[in-house]
Amino acid sequence: MNQRHTQAEWIADRDHVILDDPDIPDICSCNPKDFGQDHYEISYDEVRDNARLIAAAPELLAVCLNLQESASYWSDYDVPIGIVDQLNAAILKAQRI
Repeated sequence: MNQRHTQAEWIADRDHVILDDPDIPDICSCNPKDFGQDHYEISYDEVRDNARLIAAAPELLAVCLNLQESASYWSDYDVPIGIVDQLNAAILKAQRI
């Protein structure tokens, strides 16, 4: 498994993704104002939800990798058509260098 992302727990804190480890820098801000992009009209709910999605990324990737590993055992009749391709594409997007 590609473990090049920060290994501490990612936490959504309002519009930021922070870490519960003071010795590691926080991940990011999702607020356009922090980047001088005040002209974008994005609701606070959207900014906060972006932070939540980013904070969930390490767990989502881990689940996808586990599913990918077990996909060879799935029956073509038990899963939606194309789901394995979608799963592989999502993992590739997350791990692309």
